[in-house]
Amino acid sequence: MTFATLGELNWLAVIVATIVYYGLGALWYSRGVFGDRWAKSIGWNAAEATPPASAVFYLLPFFGYLLIVVSIAMLTVATDTDTFAEGLVLGVVLGVLFAGSIFFTTAKFEPTKPEPMKWFVISGGYAAAGIILAAIILSVWR
Repeated sequence: MTFATLGELNWLAVIVATIVYYGLGALWYSRGVFGDRWAKSIGWNAAEATPPASAVFYLLPFFGYLLIVVSIAMLTVATDTDTFAEGLVLGVVLGVLFAGSIFFTTAKFEPTKPEPMKWFVISGGYAAAGIILAAIILSVWR
């Protein structure tokens, strides 16, 4: 694989997969789903103070997800992943095994979170779900 792979990507699929990943986060971290439990897991009381919501606050995660999705798209091309099942496998490998391991290690060695394992399940679950969805979208829409 080389950076020439970038020319083989379906950029519309990349943008759509990024929007889906980002949109999932809006739902995942909403108050009715995992937002309150996630806030509690990091020791943050949303009723006391909320972070200022600027454009950068929303654009930086979007840019991060775009980089993740481009990476997944490059892997779909390099591995010739082009079916739902293959996308699911790629997504599980990258989302659960790779990203999940990073979130688990961070949770175990991050001393400032009051409930690190709850944080791991919520945050790692979001990363895994977003990566799996992106891998499936990118695989079937080549």
